[in-house]
Amino acid sequence: MAGLALAMGGWNNNITVYLIQEFNMKSIDAAQITNILNGCINLFPIVAAIVADSYLGCFSVIVISSSLSLLGLILLTLTAILDTLKPPPCESGSSLCQNPSKPQLAILYVSLALASLGAASTRFTLATMGADQFSD
Repeated sequence: MAGLALAMGGWNNNITVYLIQEFNMKSIDAAQITNILNGCINLFPIVAAIVADSYLGCFSVIVISSSLSLLGLILLTLTAILDTLKPPPCESGSSLCQNPSKPQLAILYVSLALASLGAASTRFTLATMGADQFSD
């Protein structure tokens, strides 16, 4: 969990720069995506808490959300490593920059959605699970 939290902090703090430099996005678009991600990361714990308390339990939600987060981080790492999953590089400010294709954007958005959903769902559910050990 500590590794996933550290990884989430790393990609979340650098996602705007990554979108601008590697995916040739305009800064306003990259900032908008970052704001949406941060909003989801702050909203998803409420949904995860309801699911954990009403249906699955804390441990199941933590296992599922950790797996989703790991899958999202793996996909995000693949977008950074594999050249076919991102547009070709170009100089900053150049008008000849190629935009990402729809499949490239789809993989990027799926990876960000999985990583943020998983990270947010474990955030407060883990604390609740820790507090449950003192309930007896």
